[in-house]
Amino acid sequence: MYRILQTGFTANYGGVEAVVMNWYRNIDRDKIQFDFLVSHKLDKIAYEDEILSLGGYIYREYYGRKEKPFTASKYIDKIFKNDSSIVGVHMNLNTIEYITPLTLAARRNLPVRIVHSHNSGNLNRKEKPETRAMQLLNKHIVQSNQYLKFGCSQMACDFMFGKKCETQVIHNAIDLDRFAYDSTARKRIRHELGVTPETTLLGFVGRLQYQKNPIFMLKVFETYLHSNFDAVLVMIGAGAMEDECKQYVEQHSLKERVLFLGMKSNVADYYSAFDLFLFPSLFEGLGVVLIEGQACALPCLISENIPEDVDLTDLVLRKSLNSPLREWAVSIDLMVKRGKYARTMDMTGIRSSLEAAGYSIPKEAKRLQEIYIKFIEGK
Repeated sequence: MYRILQTGFTANYGGVEAVVMNWYRNIDRDKIQFDFLVSHKLDKIAYEDEILSLGGYIYREYYGRKEKPFTASKYIDKIFKNDSSIVGVHMNLNTIEYITPLTLAARRNLPVRIVHSHNSGNLNRKEKPETRAMQLLNKHIVQSNQYLKFGCSQMACDFMFGKKCETQVIHNAIDLDRFAYDSTARKRIRHELGVTPETTLLGFVGRLQYQKNPIFMLKVFETYLHSNFDAVLVMIGAGAMEDECKQYVEQHSLKERVLFLGMKSNVADYYSAFDLFLFPSLFEGLGVVLIEGQACALPCLISENIPEDVDLTDLVLRKSLNSPLREWAVSIDLMVKRGKYARTMDMTGIRSSLEAAGYSIPKEAKRLQEIYIKFIEGK
């Protein structure tokens, strides 16, 4: 058995965490096992109990440069030194500011050295000069052919590595059966939320942060309410802008119409309950939640800034963030009607489209496993 050290996990049940867990559940764990390198500050990470049950180990050995400027790398190198079954590092990144595990793996000549881009823009509105400098330096380092460069979309690859590098797209594949539309779940969730079968239920799943453009989303919903009084927006997730969003809701008298549910492990049930997925991001590496939504025959109204890789069915409609709010509101009506029609039809076509595009997790996990073994065994 070979072990791969994965990075990118936090306490949040976010997109990166979901994607890596999809791989982990579906690889042959008699051949490949995952371990996880996380911040020493985290008492518990997302999916921790499941990780341990699957045979993974969690190393709380990551210290930031400012915390331990001269010794941070020693904690990670000690992992490689003490466990010879670890044959590589797979770094899952939204930003290329930190790549120490990758360079340490190269120094020890571990065969698997993967840097994997999961985003296509900078997470912070304004980056410090030293942060930008570190990103430029690391971008230059990983352009070396001693590192494998993956991305969840071509846009994500180009953003992190540049257009001249040799890269591979590894699809953010999902369990299509898990996310199939479930009318029973729809009734149960709506009952729990206290909304009627006739209420238009809009949904969002993701981090409440700058990238996701949540205040714009609230403005779109507020505009929609002007002509559609029986509507509710459900926001699943947490993040740096949560308080700002709640303040906006309070100031605009939307408390009865916007529900903040925090983190949820059963998001598939909520997709069935929703009538539309609202996702006006400023940028995305891909947006795996949009793949999940389409698997549930859920219409998705998204910004034009999101990679076209997600346009796998006619359930996706793009809008410019410069379009008037009223146009977004009109598009909600259009897409809600489209979704109600889709959910009365045979969904075989939707599933076939997702499978053909590479978003079936058994197939994509096997592909990733073969890449690991190819570099480990040199075949």
